[in-house]
Amino acid sequence: ASLTLKGAGTVGGSYTVSAGGAVNLAGGSFTFDPGLSVGGGGFFGIVGPIEVYGVVPLSDFGLGSTVDIGGVFTNTGTLNWTGGTLSGHLTVAPGGVLNILSNAYLVGTITNQGTVHWSGAADIYAAETSVFCNQAAGVWNLEGDALYRWNSLTNINALVINEGLLQKNSGGGSNTFSLGVSFNN
Repeated sequence: ASLTLKGAGTVGGSYTVSAGGAVNLAGGSFTFDPGLSVGGGGFFGIVGPIEVYGVVPLSDFGLGSTVDIGGVFTNTGTLNWTGGTLSGHLTVAPGGVLNILSNAYLVGTITNQGTVHWSGAADIYAAETSVFCNQAAGVWNLEGDALYRWNSLTNINALVINEGLLQKNSGGGSNTFSLGVSFNN
């Protein structure tokens, strides 16, 4: 069973989503209340084009594979990015986790003050407008063999700024930041 929310509103309060069930945010613009809580073992996440605002405090929040996510939001829990496009501005707060689990498209900005796990063969396709900033308190774990690819038709580079800890933890090969990605350490 599932509940699909489209349109606009505030996502707050408590949800219990049974295993096998889902609460799908499928379109519109939603502001997250920092007091939001979700339990029960089911899926709670984004499955359609949406704008997200506020603080996402969830321990297991999903970004689906065909979504376009805009807005300005902060993740204080665990965010599982399984594909799609991030065109908004995401801050991973101290204590927050971003798991990049499959190919993902970055058009907006990621500011990491927590922990990012870049896993497997999940390539990141970065537009010329994109910025990935791993701040001084941030940890960026490279846990596979993948490419941070420039995905643009212009001659403007994507930008990666590392001020924190960037470490290669696993994978027998290498991670590559391709031509067209300005990497500043």
